[in-house]
Amino acid sequence: MPGAASEAARRCGVSSFGIGGTNVHMILEEPPRAAGKPAASAAAAAAAASAAAAAAPTRRAVHMLCVSAKSGAAARRAAEALAAALEGEGAPPLEHVAAQLLGGRELFSKRVAVSAATRAEAVAALRAAAAAPAPAPAPASPSPSKSSSMVDLESAGGGGGGARRRGKTPPVVLLFPGQGSQCPRMGEGIYRSEPAYRRHVDRMCATLRPLLGFDLRERLFPAAGAEDADGFRAAFDAPTVTQPAIFVTELALGRTLVEEYGLAPAALAGHSIGEFVAATLAGVLPEEDALALIATRARLSEEAQPGGMLAVALSAARAAEVAAMPSHRGKVWLAVRNSGGRTVLAGDDDALLAVQAPLDSGVSLLNYEIAHHQRTTTGAARLGGRPLAPAAAASRLPHAPDGVGR
Repeated sequence: MPGAASEAARRCGVSSFGIGGTNVHMILEEPPRAAGKPAASAAAAAAAASAAAAAAPTRRAVHMLCVSAKSGAAARRAAEALAAALEGEGAPPLEHVAAQLLGGRELFSKRVAVSAATRAEAVAALRAAAAAPAPAPAPASPSPSKSSSMVDLESAGGGGGGARRRGKTPPVVLLFPGQGSQCPRMGEGIYRSEPAYRRHVDRMCATLRPLLGFDLRERLFPAAGAEDADGFRAAFDAPTVTQPAIFVTELALGRTLVEEYGLAPAALAGHSIGEFVAATLAGVLPEEDALALIATRARLSEEAQPGGMLAVALSAARAAEVAAMPSHRGKVWLAVRNSGGRTVLAGDDDALLAVQAPLDSGVSLLNYEIAHHQRTTTGAARLGGRPLAPAAAASRLPHAPDGVGR
């Protein structure tokens, strides 16, 4: 609160009169100044501190700021008002603002969202969003726009008014992909900046270390320049690295969102490795059992005979007929039913090329060196003649297993 410079501490009274009869009168006093610091320099020091804070990065690399209103014009005015507040003296830290906007305010259907690493970036992004023209009405099949930060959840089917309070916020479904989605350094940014995510990754890597024989973090977050070495990518894509890496990355992210940030997904689902992630996050599989299963699955997958996979635009019945053709019977199998007209065949590389040749469009040879989800990997489901079947528990979160498909 601005005021004339004075040697005496400033004080003020704040009264709050509750409707139910509970009243509060609080006396506030400004904090003591540093010894020997003249009062006249306080304003200049505050201005300098505010400028430094505006340019300083926060603990997290990037924050999302979301303001909402019942109309687009009101949302843009709110964005401009927030920009003005952030560049003023005594503006709160960016992480506090982001947390309050997302967790302490009622969310309406017209929203402006920006991301920023510093207060200065946030002010510029909010002002740009406030000045942007209103977005066109959502098309029949709305798709995310990269050019506009204004989101209209009402026209996109998300409901209007106080969306959070009346339960009309669009449901969130967490989908966890399988092998093929991996890359070196995945999750490294959030690992360095988010303590909760880092804690989950460290715990799982400690459990995996005696099972794998190495620290997964050394492969997942390699030293600078290591990725340029010959053979690095082939070694990273080996099942004993990439399968645990996908599992750890996805489960750590899921736990951070659900357990730390309170996200309540409407459903959890996954494919391949992602199926284990969904089951573990839902509480069906204990984490230690799931990690042991993933480590063993990865080792046995690596020991399986080479092969390939072929995505085809065929129904399951037609794909099974193709796989049973005399020229490659016993060498190709139906591996995955993705949808009514999308399936995946797996098997011997030469046999898959023979299948691919006469087929029309809608065929894609997948980049795998192992024919997953078929007979050459059946051994990965067993260890020492015993099924790998950890004790399953009741699901704590809505869970849609692949075998159910709904």
